Amino acid sequence: MRFLCLLVSILLTGQGLNAGPLGERLSLSVRAEAGVDFDGFVRLRQFSVEGSRLGLREDLGLRQWTSGGVDFGWRFDDRHALRAGFTGTRFRGLNTLDRDVVHEGATYPAGTQLKLDRSSWWRVEAWYLFTPWRNEHAEIGLLGGVVLDLLDLWVVPNPRPPAQPKDDHENFATAWLPLPALGMRLEVRPLAGLRLGIEARGTHVENLATWHTAGGRMRHSQTSFDGRMEIGYRAAQVEFGAALSFRVFRIEQNNEEDGNEFSLHGTQVGIFIRVVL
Repeated sequence: MRFLCLLVSILLTGQGLNAGPLGERLSLSVRAEAGVDFDGFVRLRQFSVEGSRLGLREDLGLRQWTSGGVDFGWRFDDRHALRAGFTGTRFRGLNTLDRDVVHEGATYPAGTQLKLDRSSWWRVEAWYLFTPWRNEHAEIGLLGGVVLDLLDLWVVPNPRPPAQPKDDHENFATAWLPLPALGMRLEVRPLAGLRLGIEARGTHVENLATWHTAGGRMRHSQTSFDGRMEIGYRAAQVEFGAALSFRVFRIEQNNEEDGNEFSLHGTQVGIFIRVVL
């Protein structure tokens, strides 16, 4: 059932893609991005044992934040379009603690090496794009849709403290919760073949009850914001471009057993190739 839901989401979801001029209904793109300035934290509670706030850079040595994705767009007419896509994000880090910390019910003394290993963040999105105004050189679009974020976090200690819990893994994707989202984009075409785009979109929920009940009813809070500027040059049916993105992502989940927080924010630069049919 979960696989079916994910498959439907992939087919119906998306980000970072405009549907193209009227008459060119279908667009497909691939993109790759890398973080240039970023930070955040993770904090995990186990029952009554509160976790320390671990900085992603300071404590976990986060140095790599890379993303890749595919996008799809279909325009029905000059006002209505659908967008779809999938984004995978990987992050890696390694650091030696300079203080004692508590994480997932375990105490790690100073000198323990923590590895942010195998951690990933997958996102699928579904958007309806309404274009209330457009002319030959510019257009404004309004976005409404849903986002589904699947965060899988691994923090592995070395050496492992004796007689401590051995749970290195926290899956924030347990709730599998699609959330409503809104956005807006402005696109300008000053010269033939040249396109400039600015887009902002995001979602925010607080203390939302989920259907996940292991360890008690889980309550979910999330804030995500994506701001993106892109420039593209088109030759025939293919467009090549570059993008600058600012991303904010914060998620918190609480029940009787766990209290988990994760936050990541920063800037990414990227490239993309887009085909219009």
